[in-house]
Amino acid sequence: MADGMEDRMPYFFSFEAVPSGIRALSNDTECEVDSSKDLAYEVTIQILVALTVSGISSVVDYDEFKASFRKPPIYAGAAFQFFLMPFIGFISVYIFPLKPLEAISLIILCASPGGSFSNWWCNLFNADLALSVSMTSLSTVAAIGMLPFNILVYVTLAYENTRGEDAGEVDIDFATLGTTLGVVITSIILGLTFGIKYPHLQPYSNLVGNVAGLASIILGVFATTDTCDGEGPPWQQPFFPLWVGTAFPLLVGLVGTFILSGFLGPIKQQ
Repeated sequence: MADGMEDRMPYFFSFEAVPSGIRALSNDTECEVDSSKDLAYEVTIQILVALTVSGISSVVDYDEFKASFRKPPIYAGAAFQFFLMPFIGFISVYIFPLKPLEAISLIILCASPGGSFSNWWCNLFNADLALSVSMTSLSTVAAIGMLPFNILVYVTLAYENTRGEDAGEVDIDFATLGTTLGVVITSIILGLTFGIKYPHLQPYSNLVGNVAGLASIILGVFATTDTCDGEGPPWQQPFFPLWVGTAFPLLVGLVGTFILSGFLGPIKQQ
Protein backbone atom coordinates (compact mmCIF):
# COMPACT_ATOMS: atom_id res chain seq x y z
CA MET A 1 0.00 0.00 0.00
CA ALA A 2 1.18 3.47 -0.78
CA ASP A 3 2.03 5.35 2.44
CA GLY A 4 -0.52 3.29 4.34
CA MET A 5 -3.34 4.77 2.32
CA GLU A 6 -5.73 2.65 0.32
CA ASP A 7 -8.41 3.57 -2.19
CA ARG A 8 -11.42 1.37 -2.09
CA MET A 9 -13.04 0.99 -5.44
CA PRO A 10 -16.72 1.94 -5.28
CA TYR A 11 -18.74 -0.85 -3.71
CA PHE A 12 -21.70 -0.25 -6.02
CA PHE A 13 -19.79 -1.93 -8.82
CA SER A 14 -20.24 -5.29 -7.10
CA PHE A 15 -21.96 -6.40 -3.95
CA GLU A 16 -18.96 -8.61 -3.32
CA ALA A 17 -16.80 -5.47 -3.10
CA VAL A 18 -14.56 -5.98 -6.09
CA PRO A 19 -14.70 -9.68 -6.99
CA SER A 20 -11.67 -11.89 -6.56
CA GLY A 21 -9.75 -9.60 -4.23
CA ILE A 22 -8.66 -6.81 -6.56
CA ARG A 23 -7.51 -3.52 -5.10
CA ALA A 24 -6.63 -0.47 -7.14
CA LEU A 25 -4.45 2.33 -5.88
CA SER A 26 -4.84 5.66 -7.63
CA ASN A 27 -2.37 8.49 -7.35
CA ASP A 28 -4.95 11.25 -7.40
CA THR A 29 -7.38 9.98 -4.75
CA GLU A 30 -6.39 9.01 -1.24
CA CYS A 31 -8.39 8.23 1.86
CA GLU A 32 -7.76 6.62 5.18
CA VAL A 33 -9.38 3.25 5.70
CA ASP A 34 -10.50 1.90 9.07
CA SER A 35 -8.75 -1.47 8.97
CA SER A 36 -11.04 -3.08 11.55
CA LYS A 37 -14.13 -1.89 9.70
CA ASP A 38 -12.69 -3.04 6.39
CA LEU A 39 -11.86 -6.47 7.84
CA ALA A 40 -15.34 -6.82 9.32
CA TYR A 41 -16.88 -6.05 5.95
CA GLU A 42 -14.67 -8.53 4.11
CA VAL A 43 -15.36 -11.32 6.61
CA THR A 44 -19.11 -10.65 6.57
CA ILE A 45 -19.33 -10.56 2.79
CA GLN A 46 -17.39 -13.81 2.48
CA ILE A 47 -19.77 -15.49 4.92
CA LEU A 48 -22.79 -14.20 3.01
CA VAL A 49 -21.27 -15.34 -0.29
CA ALA A 50 -20.69 -18.80 1.18
CA LEU A 51 -24.29 -19.01 2.42
CA THR A 52 -25.66 -17.74 -0.88
CA VAL A 53 -23.66 -20.12 -3.07
CA SER A 54 -24.10 -23.19 -0.88
CA GLY A 55 -27.81 -22.55 -0.33
CA ILE A 56 -28.55 -22.08 -4.01
CA SER A 57 -26.26 -24.95 -5.09
CA SER A 58 -28.14 -27.30 -2.78
CA VAL A 59 -31.16 -27.30 -5.12
CA VAL A 60 -29.11 -28.01 -8.25
CA ASP A 61 -29.38 -31.50 -9.71
CA TYR A 62 -25.90 -33.00 -9.64
CA ASP A 63 -26.31 -34.85 -12.95
CA GLU A 64 -27.40 -31.62 -14.65
CA PHE A 65 -24.46 -29.82 -13.08
CA LYS A 66 -22.01 -32.33 -14.58
CA ALA A 67 -23.82 -32.30 -17.92
CA SER A 68 -23.42 -28.52 -18.14
CA PHE A 69 -19.68 -28.94 -18.66
CA ARG A 70 -20.39 -30.91 -21.85
CA LYS A 71 -22.52 -28.16 -23.39
CA PRO A 72 -21.36 -25.23 -25.56
CA PRO A 73 -23.08 -22.43 -23.55
CA ILE A 74 -20.72 -22.68 -20.58
CA TYR A 75 -17.63 -22.22 -22.75
CA ALA A 76 -19.28 -19.54 -24.85
CA GLY A 77 -20.11 -17.74 -21.60
CA ALA A 78 -16.54 -18.05 -20.34
CA ALA A 79 -15.20 -16.67 -23.61
CA PHE A 80 -17.64 -13.78 -23.48
CA GLN A 81 -16.73 -13.11 -19.84
CA PHE A 82 -12.96 -13.05 -20.18
CA PHE A 83 -12.40 -11.85 -23.75
CA LEU A 84 -15.32 -9.63 -24.76
CA MET A 85 -16.45 -8.07 -21.46
CA PRO A 86 -13.02 -6.61 -20.55
CA PHE A 87 -12.84 -5.08 -24.02
CA ILE A 88 -16.36 -3.66 -23.69
CA GLY A 89 -15.42 -2.20 -20.32
CA PHE A 90 -12.37 -0.57 -21.83
CA ILE A 91 -14.46 0.87 -24.68
CA SER A 92 -16.79 2.41 -22.10
CA VAL A 93 -13.85 3.96 -20.27
CA TYR A 94 -12.46 5.24 -23.57
CA ILE A 95 -15.78 6.84 -24.61
CA PHE A 96 -17.00 8.29 -21.32
CA PRO A 97 -14.88 10.70 -19.21
CA LEU A 98 -14.87 8.71 -15.99
CA LYS A 99 -12.52 9.56 -13.16
CA PRO A 100 -9.40 7.37 -13.04
CA LEU A 101 -10.55 5.39 -10.00
CA GLU A 102 -14.00 4.86 -11.48
CA ALA A 103 -12.55 3.90 -14.85
CA ILE A 104 -10.08 1.39 -13.41
CA SER A 105 -12.79 -0.06 -11.18
CA LEU A 106 -15.09 -0.57 -14.15
CA ILE A 107 -12.39 -2.28 -16.21
CA ILE A 108 -11.53 -4.61 -13.34
CA LEU A 109 -15.18 -5.43 -12.76
CA CYS A 110 -15.67 -6.32 -16.42
CA ALA A 111 -12.59 -8.54 -16.26
CA SER A 112 -13.77 -10.34 -13.12
CA PRO A 113 -15.60 -13.69 -13.04
CA GLY A 114 -19.30 -14.05 -12.46
CA GLY A 115 -20.08 -14.33 -8.76
CA SER A 116 -22.82 -15.63 -6.51
CA PHE A 117 -25.07 -12.71 -7.43
CA SER A 118 -25.66 -14.25 -10.88
CA ASN A 119 -26.65 -17.55 -9.23
CA TRP A 120 -29.04 -15.64 -6.99
CA TRP A 121 -30.78 -13.97 -9.94
CA CYS A 122 -31.02 -17.24 -11.87
CA ASN A 123 -32.56 -18.92 -8.85
CA LEU A 124 -34.98 -16.06 -8.32
CA PHE A 125 -36.21 -16.03 -11.92
CA ASN A 126 -36.22 -19.81 -12.47
CA ALA A 127 -33.45 -19.84 -15.08
CA ASP A 128 -31.04 -22.73 -15.75
CA LEU A 129 -29.52 -22.84 -12.29
CA ALA A 130 -27.29 -25.84 -12.98
CA LEU A 131 -25.69 -23.98 -15.88
CA SER A 132 -25.29 -20.85 -13.77
CA VAL A 133 -23.55 -22.68 -10.91
CA SER A 134 -21.27 -24.61 -13.28
CA MET A 135 -20.43 -21.34 -15.04
CA THR A 136 -19.51 -19.80 -11.68
CA SER A 137 -17.22 -22.75 -10.96
CA LEU A 138 -15.47 -22.51 -14.32
CA SER A 139 -15.10 -18.73 -14.36
CA THR A 140 -13.81 -18.59 -10.77
CA VAL A 141 -11.02 -21.05 -11.54
CA ALA A 142 -10.22 -19.43 -14.90
CA ALA A 143 -9.99 -16.01 -13.22
CA ILE A 144 -6.73 -17.02 -11.54
CA GLY A 145 -4.96 -16.59 -14.86
CA MET A 146 -7.35 -14.46 -16.92
CA LEU A 147 -7.91 -11.72 -14.35
CA PRO A 148 -4.23 -10.68 -14.05
CA PHE A 149 -3.87 -10.98 -17.83
CA ASN A 150 -6.81 -8.67 -18.56
CA ILE A 151 -5.69 -6.16 -15.94
CA LEU A 152 -2.27 -6.07 -17.55
CA VAL A 153 -3.73 -5.56 -21.02
CA TYR A 154 -6.55 -3.12 -20.32
CA VAL A 155 -5.34 -1.16 -17.29
CA THR A 156 -1.57 -1.16 -17.32
CA LEU A 157 -1.21 -0.90 -21.10
CA ALA A 158 -4.38 0.22 -22.86
CA TYR A 159 -5.76 2.66 -20.27
CA GLU A 160 -2.56 4.58 -19.71
CA ASN A 161 -1.71 4.72 -23.42
CA THR A 162 -5.13 5.91 -24.64
CA ARG A 163 -6.10 8.22 -21.78
CA GLY A 164 -2.63 9.57 -21.17
CA GLU A 165 -3.18 9.15 -17.42
CA ASP A 166 -1.26 7.24 -14.82
CA ALA A 167 -3.38 4.33 -13.62
CA GLY A 168 -1.32 4.15 -10.48
CA GLU A 169 -0.41 0.83 -8.94
CA VAL A 170 -2.87 -1.96 -9.59
CA ASP A 171 -2.10 -4.61 -7.02
CA ILE A 172 -3.58 -8.08 -7.20
CA ASP A 173 -4.22 -9.39 -3.72
CA PHE A 174 -3.55 -13.07 -4.38
CA ALA A 175 -4.38 -13.99 -0.78
CA THR A 176 -7.89 -12.63 -1.11
CA LEU A 177 -8.15 -14.06 -4.61
CA GLY A 178 -7.33 -17.51 -3.24
CA THR A 179 -9.74 -17.04 -0.35
CA THR A 180 -12.58 -16.09 -2.69
CA LEU A 181 -11.78 -19.03 -4.95
CA GLY A 182 -11.80 -21.39 -1.98
CA VAL A 183 -15.03 -19.98 -0.58
CA VAL A 184 -16.93 -20.24 -3.88
CA ILE A 185 -15.69 -23.70 -4.87
CA THR A 186 -16.08 -25.11 -1.34
CA SER A 187 -19.58 -23.65 -1.07
CA ILE A 188 -20.61 -25.23 -4.38
CA ILE A 189 -19.30 -28.63 -3.29
CA LEU A 190 -20.97 -28.38 0.12
CA GLY A 191 -24.24 -27.20 -1.42
CA LEU A 192 -24.35 -30.00 -3.98
CA THR A 193 -23.48 -32.58 -1.31
CA PHE A 194 -26.11 -31.24 1.06
CA GLY A 195 -28.76 -31.39 -1.65
CA ILE A 196 -27.90 -35.02 -2.45
CA LYS A 197 -27.89 -36.19 1.18
CA TYR A 198 -30.81 -34.13 2.47
CA PRO A 199 -33.19 -33.48 -0.44
CA HIS A 200 -36.09 -32.90 1.96
CA LEU A 201 -34.26 -29.88 3.38
CA GLN A 202 -33.63 -28.22 0.01
CA PRO A 203 -36.46 -25.66 0.37
CA TYR A 204 -34.92 -24.43 3.63
CA SER A 205 -31.33 -24.29 2.35
CA ASN A 206 -32.58 -22.48 -0.74
CA LEU A 207 -34.35 -19.97 1.49
CA VAL A 208 -31.11 -19.39 3.41
CA GLY A 209 -29.29 -18.78 0.13
CA ASN A 210 -31.88 -16.27 -1.05
CA VAL A 211 -31.89 -14.39 2.26
CA ALA A 212 -28.08 -14.27 2.29
CA GLY A 213 -28.05 -12.93 -1.26
CA LEU A 214 -30.50 -10.19 -0.31
CA ALA A 215 -28.44 -9.38 2.78
CA SER A 216 -25.37 -9.03 0.55
CA ILE A 217 -27.16 -6.45 -1.57
CA ILE A 218 -28.25 -4.49 1.49
CA LEU A 219 -24.75 -4.62 2.94
CA GLY A 220 -23.34 -3.42 -0.37
CA VAL A 221 -25.71 -0.45 -0.37
CA PHE A 222 -24.63 0.57 3.13
CA ALA A 223 -20.97 0.13 2.21
CA THR A 224 -21.50 2.38 -0.80
CA THR A 225 -22.49 5.26 1.44
CA ASP A 226 -19.05 5.09 3.10
CA THR A 227 -17.17 7.15 0.53
CA CYS A 228 -13.76 8.72 0.98
CA ASP A 229 -13.80 11.43 -1.66
CA GLY A 230 -16.34 13.68 0.03
CA GLU A 231 -18.68 13.55 -2.97
CA GLY A 232 -21.32 11.32 -1.44
CA PRO A 233 -22.71 7.94 -2.54
CA PRO A 234 -23.15 7.01 -6.23
CA TRP A 235 -26.85 7.95 -6.40
CA GLN A 236 -25.87 11.55 -5.64
CA GLN A 237 -23.45 11.66 -8.56
CA PRO A 238 -24.32 13.18 -11.94
CA PHE A 239 -26.13 10.85 -14.32
CA PHE A 240 -23.43 11.50 -16.90
CA PRO A 241 -20.79 10.18 -17.12
CA LEU A 242 -20.81 7.82 -14.12
CA TRP A 243 -24.16 6.10 -14.51
CA VAL A 244 -24.12 6.10 -18.32
CA GLY A 245 -20.54 4.82 -18.48
CA THR A 246 -21.23 2.13 -15.89
CA ALA A 247 -24.44 0.97 -17.59
CA PHE A 248 -22.88 0.77 -21.06
CA PRO A 249 -21.04 -2.58 -20.55
CA LEU A 250 -24.13 -4.02 -18.86
CA LEU A 251 -26.42 -3.14 -21.75
CA VAL A 252 -23.97 -4.32 -24.40
CA GLY A 253 -23.42 -7.54 -22.46
CA LEU A 254 -27.16 -8.19 -22.18
CA VAL A 255 -27.75 -7.60 -25.87
CA GLY A 256 -24.76 -9.78 -26.75
CA THR A 257 -26.03 -12.53 -24.44
CA PHE A 258 -29.47 -12.56 -26.06
CA ILE A 259 -27.91 -12.71 -29.53
CA LEU A 260 -25.56 -15.50 -28.47
CA SER A 261 -28.43 -17.41 -26.86
CA GLY A 262 -30.35 -17.21 -30.11
CA PHE A 263 -27.55 -19.06 -31.88
CA LEU A 264 -27.06 -21.64 -29.13
CA GLY A 265 -30.75 -22.43 -28.67
CA PRO A 266 -33.25 -21.93 -25.83
CA ILE A 267 -32.13 -22.16 -22.20
CA LYS A 268 -33.90 -24.74 -20.07
CA GLN A 269 -35.62 -23.60 -16.90
CA GLN A 270 -34.58 -25.11 -13.57
